[in-house]
Amino acid sequence: MPTTLTIRHHGQKNGQMQFVVTPFNNAKTTAPVSLNAPNNVTLPNHSNSHLANDLRWYLERFLDDPFEPNTSLAEEIQDALMQWGKETYGKLFQGNIYDWLQETIKLHPRQLIIRIASNDARILAWPWEALQDSEGLILSHTCRIERQLNVPHNPRPLIEKLPTDCVNILLVIANPYENQNVRYHALARPLVELCQRQSVPMRVDVLRPPTFDQLRKVLQEKPGFYHVVHFEGYGGYGTSSNNIDIHNDNHKQPWGRLFFETQEGEIDTIEAAQLAQLINETNIPIAILNICPSTRTDDSVNDPCATIAATFLKTGIHSVIAMSYSLHVRAAQLFVSAFYRSLFQLGSVPEALHAGRRAMLVQPQRFCARGEYPLQDWLVPVLYQQQEHHLEFKTISPSQQATKTVPLPPAAAEYGDYGFIGRNRTIHKLERLLRQHAQAGLLIHGKAGIGKTSLAQGFVQWLQHTGGLGEGVFWFRFDNIRSVEDIINQMTAGLFGTSVPTASTEQKIDNLCAVFKQHRFIMVWDNFESASGIEGTEVTGLMSDNDRKLLKNFLHRLQYGKTKIIITSRSPEAWLSATDCFRLALHGLQGEECWQYCDAVMHGLDLTIDRSDRSYSNLIKKTDGHPLAIRAISLKLAQTAAANLLDTLEQNLNDAEQNEINDAADTVLGLLDS
Repeated sequence: MPTTLTIRHHGQKNGQMQFVVTPFNNAKTTAPVSLNAPNNVTLPNHSNSHLANDLRWYLERFLDDPFEPNTSLAEEIQDALMQWGKETYGKLFQGNIYDWLQETIKLHPRQLIIRIASNDARILAWPWEALQDSEGLILSHTCRIERQLNVPHNPRPLIEKLPTDCVNILLVIANPYENQNVRYHALARPLVELCQRQSVPMRVDVLRPPTFDQLRKVLQEKPGFYHVVHFEGYGGYGTSSNNIDIHNDNHKQPWGRLFFETQEGEIDTIEAAQLAQLINETNIPIAILNICPSTRTDDSVNDPCATIAATFLKTGIHSVIAMSYSLHVRAAQLFVSAFYRSLFQLGSVPEALHAGRRAMLVQPQRFCARGEYPLQDWLVPVLYQQQEHHLEFKTISPSQQATKTVPLPPAAAEYGDYGFIGRNRTIHKLERLLRQHAQAGLLIHGKAGIGKTSLAQGFVQWLQHTGGLGEGVFWFRFDNIRSVEDIINQMTAGLFGTSVPTASTEQKIDNLCAVFKQHRFIMVWDNFESASGIEGTEVTGLMSDNDRKLLKNFLHRLQYGKTKIIITSRSPEAWLSATDCFRLALHGLQGEECWQYCDAVMHGLDLTIDRSDRSYSNLIKKTDGHPLAIRAISLKLAQTAAANLLDTLEQNLNDAEQNEINDAADTVLGLLDS
């Protein structure tokens, strides 16, 4: 049987937070002790900051530049966190409680639950997972740590039996802030990829469109079906404006809220309490929040409902897993795989969280400019739980797990030399464009080698894996096509079969347009510059003016229809009007996705270089994340030191600037070809 030790917030005295400890057997509660808040802990020579902010920098920003003096600062922050954990542990657990705790950890660690109880959002946001004894034994590595409200709010009993054949997940991805520098899709992509591998029996449904009305519709149509609602996006807190009666709240304190999208992709602010009520009413026990921020407020806010996670708890959700900081790509991959595998096997959310955190702990390497570098981010996932609901699953055969998906043409099913890396924010933007715009065409344009085809492939595969393809996919590579007649015939055969009587081109187009306007298909016109040419260059098109007019007319006729055509081209295709297609300029890989790509290139080419040399990082930054330039530089590094290549490149870039040539990627490729 689990044994619980409760650390309860007892108020404030002389400016310090006080706590009491209630032993497992409900014996006499300890006398109050004062604890030092993380935002009162400062590092030597860093008095203008405090541990809470320093920890955020370490977990979210340090790997952007993992060189001196940042590496030394990162070590100082880890040391300060360790000292805070030891000091807090020593003050809380003394005498008989200390002895009992040590014995329990030694004999029955998995049965021990450390429960943090408070009605103060700032207290709940402390890094309690860092509690450790004087020998450095970290509690969260052996036992469970849960957060709850000081006054329990019992969850609503589940009124229906949940499915037992697989874990059913509703994935809500909302991104109304296109330019926010937050890791987006961090958990969503690994979650969908895990589902496709079928290593864990699970089903992932993506909410399309990511509006609150659509969420209400889906959940009310399937009460008792989903085990988990997983939110990926943005949140915050502010004064309530909606008339929501949650335990007689007077709405004078800020409340947590999530930012959904409207049909037009604008911000739609939904109070966390309103959302939690919907989840409760539709019989879902678990919510996972990869929302920035879902557990943090500023120092002036103490109401727990200012955080989304605590609001969910107060409103009656059984278990809430929140990410206290932004997750890196590799950490998300490790966490998702271990969490859902454990959840299916054991049916316990705390045990699954422990498994996910453990996977992050034992594999701390994360992608960055230095290749891979250790980051102690295992404390990012945290559990808010008033009462655990144990899930039951039964093992089924792989054939029973199989789900029907729309097949892809061979060209769409390729993964490229290094797989599909990054572009998460662009994928979400493409999703929005597909549903919002009247134009049938969506033109992705950019330089040769920037990754246009890879993006189209990755997007189509994402749609296939998440049920967004509709009824089928057509893929045409225009560097292999000489006339529109080839395209028309292939589409006609695909829709109507080869036995369709001979018809004129005009009649075939009429038939195709009738189907495509009424039914959802995805079509890709890849390497479209081969058909049209590129203005101002020597690249000329392979198609006649008449064929180009037919293509333009085809796009025009499919306006306001259900089928969408993704066009990739090195040219912005000025001859197509704004009513024919929406244009999306594609740029290089940025941040973590760039370093992940560099890592894949290095492994693919079996190259070994000293990536602790900052010259390599500066060299890659000169490429603006252009994949082809990164590959070219990587090959050059097999013979030339990074510092020497950087010096030569900077001189060439200076010459290019003087000649009013401002494209860094072109200059890099020109240098490397010379």
